[in-house]
Amino acid sequence: MCLASADPPWAPAVVVAAIAGLFESERDFFNGGADQFVWNHGPGAARSIGSAWRAVGAVENGELLIELANALERLEAARGWDDDKPIRAFIEYRRLVAGPDFGRPEPAEELAEALVEWAIEHPEAFVSRDVNVPTS
Repeated sequence: MCLASADPPWAPAVVVAAIAGLFESERDFFNGGADQFVWNHGPGAARSIGSAWRAVGAVENGELLIELANALERLEAARGWDDDKPIRAFIEYRRLVAGPDFGRPEPAEELAEALVEWAIEHPEAFVSRDVNVPTS
């Protein structure tokens, strides 16, 4: 996953990772769905983003990415791939995971709601330790 080299001091790494994961996955989600994202970027990226989303409360899509990553690894281990027929291999994967419609909320909507809830639960994360903030 691509993260900014220097996170702001007030931004917990998990929040940054969750938001960066949304930006990294959006095109594939819009174009073909969660299974297409996992297929195109691999199980490692899917697990990384899924774990970040789960950590901030976007559980449904976070767990979906992790499940899809596990399914892709199982299929690769059981079958191997014929590099001459990548579309056929993807269709086999899509059938295995019953995609592309998984009945989950849109990732951006779920993540937005989760991050608002996370912010309410972690107000201290928004105050820099380097800045004196008046308390009254």
